[in-house]
Amino acid sequence: MNNRGDTKGVVNLEQKLVLGVALFVLAANMSIASESTRGISAIKEVVSLEVSRHPAVNSQKFMLAWRDFPPSLPSCSRAVTKEIVFHPADADSRPSRVALKLECSGVPRWTRYLRAQITDQPRVETLTAVVPKGSRFDKGLVQGGENGNSTELSQYEGRVARRDLRIGSELRLNDWEPITVIRKGERVSVTLVGPGFEIETEGEALGDAGLNDRVQIKLPNGTRVGGIVVAEKRVVVERV
Repeated sequence: MNNRGDTKGVVNLEQKLVLGVALFVLAANMSIASESTRGISAIKEVVSLEVSRHPAVNSQKFMLAWRDFPPSLPSCSRAVTKEIVFHPADADSRPSRVALKLECSGVPRWTRYLRAQITDQPRVETLTAVVPKGSRFDKGLVQGGENGNSTELSQYEGRVARRDLRIGSELRLNDWEPITVIRKGERVSVTLVGPGFEIETEGEALGDAGLNDRVQIKLPNGTRVGGIVVAEKRVVVERV
């Protein structure tokens, strides 16, 4: 039985920019099955290209998450018709889904629907300058960093480059190490914070630590506690 499915929102190629629907036909006598893996890859590329041409996408970066995409498709004695339908089918709305309808009107007669989610591609922050090893992190080193961006840059504050970093390289936390602001054996200021109280005292650092690192502290009474380094030689310990 040929299940033609819901054809709502499907129109011809000339109207695709209005309703966000693309219609195209494979060259005559071309069998999907004969294309094998290469053909499946080509189908995905064509769909990706049509998504990028959608007026509401306008070549912005995106990702396609295909659902149960088959490794191969049945053979067909005639050209296979393909229709791409966007949801919503509104040229002014960025589509969240795309459905690919494949239909063989020859022998054997069949129809297949392949669906994919359209999601935004995660933004990758890159360095705008060469960063020598040991250089301190600065927002100005990141593309768009001064005006805010998708990455939480606060986690990079107080860190220095572990190695020489090239211009254009991806911003990765592992490439930056904390600046040591507390060393083992040093006396440090300790703030004990808990429900309804805040106590200032001193303690001995039991290890080296950088800004925002966790470090073990030995208090004057011999108690060992873990706290977060908030500044040079200053630790905050939260007590529940």
